[in-house]
Amino acid sequence: MASIKVWDGSQWKDIKSIKYWDGSQWREVKAGYYWNGSSWVAFWRANVVYDADYSGALHEISYGDLSTSLRSATPFSYLNGAGGKKDVIWVCDYKGYNVGEVSVADFSLIRSTSSPTGDAFDIGGNSDHIWFADCTPRVSELSPTDLSLVRQSPFKPWDEITGAGGDSSKIWICATVDDIVAELDPSDFSTVRYTSSPGPDPAGIGGDSNNIFHSDDDERRLYELSTSDFGIIRYGSGGCSRPRGTGGQ
Repeated sequence: MASIKVWDGSQWKDIKSIKYWDGSQWREVKAGYYWNGSSWVAFWRANVVYDADYSGALHEISYGDLSTSLRSATPFSYLNGAGGKKDVIWVCDYKGYNVGEVSVADFSLIRSTSSPTGDAFDIGGNSDHIWFADCTPRVSELSPTDLSLVRQSPFKPWDEITGAGGDSSKIWICATVDDIVAELDPSDFSTVRYTSSPGPDPAGIGGDSNNIFHSDDDERRLYELSTSDFGIIRYGSGGCSRPRGTGGQ
């Protein structure tokens, strides 16, 4: 899909969020369309951020401030992980040990099944790859077709991997106890790089090759991190009391 760019004085940069005034408050534009002679066709969609609240709710969070919940629903009773892109959302349930897909349109549950590894903590990815963390030293790839286990990583040096997400070319993970964020290679799960997490209780992570979103349960924060060095770009409240699993694009 095409993008809208702005010149910042030195380079062209993608516009990720547009707002309009509705007479009483600023609202985020979801998409841009053009008329092709017979129908409206989307040529641009705003960045999306999904966040799983510890209370069980799935939120779409404002990309503009990482704090405002634009909408929410409860597809699972104990939702703990959420991730995906503009066209797909993956979720998992940490007490029911389920994984599933929910509708981008209304957050209703499309399908679900038992976790193929026996536990469920965070989930992310895109339409082609699902990356899954179950609070063990391993990361798993699940099939988008039936949510079955495709493969698992070798044991990593971190006790509890609590977050996983990314896309076809990047895997982002975080681990509590060791308090790290890391990049893994999707081809073989090897560690590309890692560093200390920005907060003391990394709970979830996701995004794509151009974005990283990361939640910290102790600080009650939702971060945007740099894809180059994991540095903090900005943070918000996550739009809920306790942001957990997170992802987006």
